[in-house]
Amino acid sequence: YNDPSLNYTGQYSLCEDMPGNGYLNTVDNDGVVNLACVRNGPINIAEEAAQGVDLSTNYRWRDTPYGDFSAKLEASYLDSKEVRESADEPSEDYTETDYLPHWKGTATLGWALGEFSTSLSYYLTGEARGEDLILVPVNGVLVKQPGTDVLDKYERVNLSFSYELPWDGKVKWGVTNLTDEMPPTFDVSNTRHTEFPYYQEDAGYNVI
Repeated sequence: YNDPSLNYTGQYSLCEDMPGNGYLNTVDNDGVVNLACVRNGPINIAEEAAQGVDLSTNYRWRDTPYGDFSAKLEASYLDSKEVRESADEPSEDYTETDYLPHWKGTATLGWALGEFSTSLSYYLTGEARGEDLILVPVNGVLVKQPGTDVLDKYERVNLSFSYELPWDGKVKWGVTNLTDEMPPTFDVSNTRHTEFPYYQEDAGYNVI
């Protein structure tokens, strides 16, 4: 961002307060100017098409001697997501180039008895492929070349509890990522190896 017309430094303290696209700078203790934040608007895409299937089912067992039970299963399969960013560029399949997984799914079990309830949820993000710059040995020297990397599937388990209070209140407590699973990393030959992968959660099919 080098366009002075987009520089709102001194006029606003937060990017979300700005009237449109722009950026704010900050100055550190050494007098060095750093970028504080950027506000970007939507970018029009020339063409986009996604093909896939979403499935969902749930069942409840009510008024059993041991309380109310519930089970819910959701799954999404994204076959392809073809995107052409501009009219003069070829389209690309984001499931092959941008780490957009084919599979995602959630399974949830719930139980409630009186004022107390609990739920256990399992989340799956499937294997994802993408294209990046890969370090390849050439004549004893590592050279950056375009290549393909694969992120392993990512599984998480969340546990939550809640208690209904007598004055229409509720107390909630939970553990996110109960098994403390770290997201998969890029291959060591990938120039982005030290970055955490970015999953486009809302691109192409329903969010679970």
